[in-house]
This record gives sequence, C-alpha cells and structure tokens, in this order.
Amino acid sequence: MVNKLKVACLQVSAREYEDRYENKENILRMIDKAADVHPQLLVLPE
Repeated sequence: MVNKLKVACLQVSAREYEDRYENKENILRMIDKAADVHPQLLVLPE
C-alpha cells in the first residue's frame, strides 16, 4: 500500500516588501492560495 501526502510549500521573499504589514498580507494571500489545493501539510520558511 502506498501512502501519499499532498504538500504545499511557500517561497517568500521578504525583500520584495519593505513594510512589515505588506509582508504579512502577502504571506496570508499565499497561504490562502496554497489552501485552495487542500494540502495535508503546508510548509512555511523559517
């Protein structure tokens, strides 16, 4: 039997947005987009 795991990984470049609020909003948008594919595991940097 083969077990499968659907993983979504985010690649975030904080340098694109100097403002912390913009960084946070960008990351939250990326999480929402990744959640659309219903991963079992979502991997964030650091």
